[in-house]
Amino acid sequence: MDKQKNKRRGEIARRKGNRAAMIAITFVVCLLFIVLLAKGVQLKQRIRANDETREQLEEQIKEEKARTGEIEDLKEYMQTNEYIRQVAKNVLGLVEDGDIVFREGDRGNCMYRIIEGSVEVFITSGKEGEIVLTTLGQ
Repeated sequence: MDKQKNKRRGEIARRKGNRAAMIAITFVVCLLFIVLLAKGVQLKQRIRANDETREQLEEQIKEEKARTGEIEDLKEYMQTNEYIRQVAKNVLGLVEDGDIVFREGDRGNCMYRIIEGSVEVFITSGKEGEIVLTTLGQ
């Protein structure tokens, strides 16, 4: 009988040990699952942040491409006679046919020099229209 009791006690002890081992293994597996779940959440957050950054960068690239197109168009425009004429008008005071340089009563703040062509000085009369007072230049 003592043998059977000892055998039974050994089985009970082994079962308790097996249970403790199973509980420990279950705990470790659950702990690993929780860690993996937390890492998964972190990775999803990083992916979301990276997606937002990528979208912002793609938008910036699109804007830069549009700006590059504008610069190319401007470079092309700067090669035209129209641009040269506009710069000459703004910087040098170039006057083209039909342009009115100043009107009667305008305050003078500069002097004009006729390099080429001629200028008509006229007044406007209600009944008679334009009356040419003199022509300056060539």
